[in-house]
Amino acid sequence: MDNLITPGEWVFKEQGDSNEFCIITTDNQWVAAFRLNGIQTVERQRANGKIMTASKEMLKALEHIINIPEADGIKGCTWGDTDLDSVSVAHGYNQCLEYLQEIAARAVLKATV
Repeated sequence: MDNLITPGEWVFKEQGDSNEFCIITTDNQWVAAFRLNGIQTVERQRANGKIMTASKEMLKALEHIINIPEADGIKGCTWGDTDLDSVSVAHGYNQCLEYLQEIAARAVLKATV
């Protein structure tokens, strides 16, 4: 699917012409344009534009999460309720979780600020 998505970083832009809102790449390739239609407010269209702009980054973050390999504990090094639960696995899990939360937070921030 990556080859179908317009390459480059996407930027949300407000304009004064008939395409009142648009998403373009940083090298000015058009991705999408949309207008106010009497139902959507300017604020809602801005929010829509921000979430669309962040969609590629969110997709990458989700793909990254999906492709994280499972970590096995060390047999005999018990920490929880199984032979494969170890302190090292718990520590590694927490580091991984913090990393994923950082990636997700950047994507959410881009879509909501």
